[in-house]
Amino acid sequence: GALLEQLSRDLAPRVRAEVARNSATSGELLARLAIDDAELVRSAAGSNPALPVECFAALVEDPEFLPRWCAVSNPGAPAELLARFARSRESMMRKAVAENPAAPLELLLELMEDRDHAVLLCAWGHPRVREHLRRG
Repeated sequence: GALLEQLSRDLAPRVRAEVARNSATSGELLARLAIDDAELVRSAAGSNPALPVECFAALVEDPEFLPRWCAVSNPGAPAELLARFARSRESMMRKAVAENPAAPLELLLELMEDRDHAVLLCAWGHPRVREHLRRG
């Protein structure tokens, strides 16, 4: 609690990023770190599974790639957000959806036919898809 709060205000972005990655960091603190001036800190907050749902909207609109990618890769990302990025023009964002452990099967089945081979391979290799194919 108090130590993480104190460290979240450190001048060094690396220290704030470590707070943002920490599983014990509160949702309130993560929300503040998700809008930090430093890209590294926003990215770390975006990758934390405890990130509050309401924080994803700002992160996926970030002008920098890494915070957007971290938010879409986050297993806590809302299904609507994953659906939006499964149809992104950026292949790396579609790949982030295909690699997300929480990606719904329907999206993965779509991504199995993606024009980008990296996306397609990630979708085919996803545990949900493998389980679906095993069951027939």
